[in-house]
Amino acid sequence: AFSSMHVRRNDFQFKEMWLSAEQITANSAKVFEPKEQLYIATDERSDSKSAGRPNFDPDLLRVNDHSWFAPLSAVYRTRFLGDFAGELSDTLHSLLGCIEQLVCSRSRVFVGTYKSTFTSYIHRLRGYMRDVDQKQFLYTHARYPEDYTDDKGGVGLARKGPTWSAIGGGQPFWGREFLEAWEETEVSMW
Repeated sequence: AFSSMHVRRNDFQFKEMWLSAEQITANSAKVFEPKEQLYIATDERSDSKSAGRPNFDPDLLRVNDHSWFAPLSAVYRTRFLGDFAGELSDTLHSLLGCIEQLVCSRSRVFVGTYKSTFTSYIHRLRGYMRDVDQKQFLYTHARYPEDYTDDKGGVGLARKGPTWSAIGGGQPFWGREFLEAWEETEVSMW
């Protein structure tokens, strides 16, 4: 078993989601188990040689400087796409992101980057999979469990994804998944 995380950086337009690795480690400390295998899907480029490369550059598969993630690696057994360069050497590079999404969708627990469409699709995949138990929307910017309950002890952030009925209130809904798409309801459609 393993858990996974998506850390979006580089050209991500929502800079408020750019957290330090120390903050991400602190926020997810109660989500993952110590020394757990943690797959990290990321576009972070720690070394200056790979920093300027576009996301579709085939050589990114060979990036193995993940020093930015040292705080996470000190607590968990971290793995990255580049760790599987040998197994993926014949894979079309345009499919690597899709492969990372599938890997993350099958993990025990997934923590993503808020406002990221990459993360959002992983949430959707996990939602559709009946054998995936953990379907909470967990994010790197929120401390678990404190930020996931409201001030009355009720369910907070993890269930505050937009719903079909909430579309119209000025909240952008692109990159968000709607729980009704996979949760069974008592309303019959037939």
